[in-house]
Amino acid sequence: RDRLVIAEPRVPVETLRQRSFEDDGPPYASLARQVELASGRAVTTFLGAEKPDPGKPFVVGPENPEWSAQEVRADVRRLHWCSTRARRAAFREELKKERFGFLYRWREGDTLHAAFGDWTPLGPLLARQRAIWDVLSAADVGVRDEERDELYVLRARALIRCPLAHPQQSEVLRVPDTLPEARESSALAIDTRRQRLLLATRHELGYLYALDLVKREWSVLNDLDGVDASGMFFDERRDAVLCVERRKDGTLRLERFSPEDGRHLNGTALRVPPLPDDRPLAGACLGNHLILLYPPPESQAHRVGEDSLAFVVDAITGDLIHGDRVRCWEDFEPVPEPRLARMWEALSAPDDDAEAGRAMRWLAGQGDRGVAFLAERFKPVPGTAEDLGRWVRMLSDDDTLRRDLAQFRLVDAGARAQEYLAGLDLDALPPEARRRVAAALRQVEEPGRNRRALRAIAVLEWIDTRAAEALLKELAAKGDPRRTAAAEQALLRMSAPRR
Repeated sequence: RDRLVIAEPRVPVETLRQRSFEDDGPPYASLARQVELASGRAVTTFLGAEKPDPGKPFVVGPENPEWSAQEVRADVRRLHWCSTRARRAAFREELKKERFGFLYRWREGDTLHAAFGDWTPLGPLLARQRAIWDVLSAADVGVRDEERDELYVLRARALIRCPLAHPQQSEVLRVPDTLPEARESSALAIDTRRQRLLLATRHELGYLYALDLVKREWSVLNDLDGVDASGMFFDERRDAVLCVERRKDGTLRLERFSPEDGRHLNGTALRVPPLPDDRPLAGACLGNHLILLYPPPESQAHRVGEDSLAFVVDAITGDLIHGDRVRCWEDFEPVPEPRLARMWEALSAPDDDAEAGRAMRWLAGQGDRGVAFLAERFKPVPGTAEDLGRWVRMLSDDDTLRRDLAQFRLVDAGARAQEYLAGLDLDALPPEARRRVAAALRQVEEPGRNRRALRAIAVLEWIDTRAAEALLKELAAKGDPRRTAAAEQALLRMSAPRR
């Protein structure tokens, strides 16, 4: 036949929305869509009969096309899941290059704190977060003027300028009385081409104000044509001001304005899941990507480790390219050495193990202490024939710690140790040494060893300090080819310009 029919169970709308963050959900093509593209035939899904018809029994077997279609779907579901997961992982690697500034708040006990720093769509670069004055911790929106190292925030609808080097010199900025009153300020952006701060308001039609950052002069570009901006961004590539408006039904629209005179140019719908609350949207427009961060709801705001939603949208068409959940902040405290060792072991966990992700975040939170810990683990092993022979002899030492150290050194020597151990006469070794040689060979070959090294390199990229960069340069200069390539890519992303 020219149609393929696939049974699909009824799924609540809320579950469908959540699927935008799953490995097999939108914006990645569903299994039915993949089959449609591969076969060139129309694919229809149906809910199935609620009550079986005794006069028409369901035949289980290849002679029943409906049964065959469901059997095919069951066979390829795992393949589709794995391929989608791989594409998501590849796109996440690309997103690591996209960096922008973001204001985030968190609570320690009864005290509210705030920090501003570099983020990617996958989360914060922890070492690049700068705590700001606690008086500004209740700010809703913040943008940074890179050239003058100043932060502009909206706090209780008031615009505040905060020099990051001297936060005590913060001042409230007011629109002069000669211009329309700035009421219900809602969004900020930096026009990097013209060195201006842009301010959007919601009162009546809304206005788009501009503050010349050099001359410190205010002006009104135009009204916003009734657009209520929940977030505002400057598109440097296309020289446009982008305002994101949330409609009453929770859907988002992207409205474009001219930065010269504030004219309303055009608009398009953003194909992201409806958002329930009108919270300020943060993010950036980087190239063709519009990155949106949607903070936690007010009832859960400022909780340590609370997730935000992250969307990557095509800045021209409004199509959703990627959706994810972002762990914004965790209350990282110095951890004892034994726990660091357990985190190192957790880095070798399978790809779908949540423990590996927690270990990566905690190691990154240790800053340069985490770098020193990883440097010790990555310490180059000489691995000469003399060294390898000495470590093999140590495997039968009376001291358990020396036996463990020798086995660790053999595993760390990698391919050199594997070649050396394969040529040994195992029968001539004591039983304990034979057992440890076999264990070392298994550990050298296991996939977890590569996973641990690659995840540790990702942790160094997250830490992003001079010490982390120096260690990455050492790893990129020599060692395992996969490790070297991963370190080189991390260094390239770290050297990308900040936005």
